[in-house]
Amino acid sequence: MNFIKRITKRIGFKSLVSGDIHVSRGLKALDLNDYHQAEKELELAVELGVRKYDLAEIYTILGKTYKNLGRLDEAIVTHKKALDVNPEYHKAWNNLGIAYLEVNQYEEAEKCMKRAVELDPSYTFAQASLGAVYIYQEKPWEAVKVLEKAVALNPRMGIAYGNLALAYALMGRFEEARQSLKKATVLGYENWQVIGKRIRALEKLEALEYEDELEDLRISRLIRPQKGKQMNDMAIQCTNCGQFNSFSSTRCVRCDALLERLIH
Repeated sequence: MNFIKRITKRIGFKSLVSGDIHVSRGLKALDLNDYHQAEKELELAVELGVRKYDLAEIYTILGKTYKNLGRLDEAIVTHKKALDVNPEYHKAWNNLGIAYLEVNQYEEAEKCMKRAVELDPSYTFAQASLGAVYIYQEKPWEAVKVLEKAVALNPRMGIAYGNLALAYALMGRFEEARQSLKKATVLGYENWQVIGKRIRALEKLEALEYEDELEDLRISRLIRPQKGKQMNDMAIQCTNCGQFNSFSSTRCVRCDALLERLIH
């Protein structure tokens, strides 16, 4: 015992203790959604140092834990620490992008996720995340491109199908949106109801816009201004027989029907 104490005092206690056990405990806490306990364990692991685990990966997991606790500034700082350890760790880039997305820094989020895809083109989570960024940036055509690649690489990825459904709907491709959302739901995508409501709202909006367009066409047909003439000289077409009448007329000169007068 005295020997151990002397060695511990000479080279330091931390060098004899690994943080690996705290990583294991932290991962178990995450499985139970106990983010506060996971935070404590993972912070201890980083402080003590790890042997079996990759430090960049532990920083990334800790950063995700901070995000789940709503501490986004700490999440961003921690993901950057992961990249200090390993600048080519694609998961750290993706999770840094997600944290930026949460604070509405879309350009930074896009850069990070593009870097993640560049480092590992098969990492479909980054493609799904990048698709979400494009949706927030109101670039659904870009979202569709990257999300279609994601589901082609990983047909079991529910979140990619969910994001793709919304991107299709934003482009007015509602049948494809519904089919994609069905696939997402079958694959266990949890936000299917939210996406479904947004798709229905977009369909209603498009229907209203179409009705407005038809109404504008009807009005332009009923009221036709003649070149160089004032409003009083404009012609009104009878909806009953098609005869054009003077704007000042109240009844059709041909069929005596009451004229419908529409003004913006």
